[in-house]
Amino acid sequence: MPNKIVFIGGMGRSGTHYLGRILGEHPQTILRLESKFTFKSITQYVVFRGERHRLLVWLALAYLKIKSILTQKQIIEKTHPAIWIKDKIDFISPQAKWICVVRDPYQAIASMKKHAGVQAWYDRVSLSEHNDFLGITAQNVSQFGQLSLVQKGAFKWIAHMNQMEQIKNDSPDRVLIVHFDDLVQRQAQTLNEVFQFLDLSPIEPREKGNAKTLRKKQALKPAEVNEIDEILRSHNRVEWMKYRPEE
Repeated sequence: MPNKIVFIGGMGRSGTHYLGRILGEHPQTILRLESKFTFKSITQYVVFRGERHRLLVWLALAYLKIKSILTQKQIIEKTHPAIWIKDKIDFISPQAKWICVVRDPYQAIASMKKHAGVQAWYDRVSLSEHNDFLGITAQNVSQFGQLSLVQKGAFKWIAHMNQMEQIKNDSPDRVLIVHFDDLVQRQAQTLNEVFQFLDLSPIEPREKGNAKTLRKKQALKPAEVNEIDEILRSHNRVEWMKYRPEE
């Protein structure tokens, strides 16, 4: 049976909504843009890992499987935290495909700073316990609560990059990683790669990239840029420093 479920994943504030809306324009897709039941069930499980959340996440994945059986179109499930439960998704839908959107850390963190919903996680979740979604590790857990919002965002970005690369290594034929900058600046070429990956005929979407979104990092203060730089260096991610805001 051909695949009919596609997950759009990545770190929040990285362009997953944008890609989802574009794919939703295709006549052979059904877009689920953070649809309430599946998005909430998956996100709550990823963040809190409680037994109640475990049951709901299995129900959500079974629901998606049934939806895919009842349609000839591809279901585009834009639930970006799903990258953290790929093992469970593979159990239910072993042919599911993934498109992960990567945004450079400076842009992603600058956008995160302005988003109240993203910031709220740090008030809702214990910062003294290991949490992959927030980037809290055994190495930084003792100090995480005292970090600046920018430093927390940098650790979260690192964690999401590691996870996206891991699922790409696990399933290279079913996972495509695209860069947000390419979606904005080279939309046609990048989308052709996406459509080919999904076995869809190319379309020219109505929604175009907004170059203003690539300048958000200019709002970062020099001290904040330095905080990001330090964390990138400590995690062997210096190649991303080429995206530093211009002085």
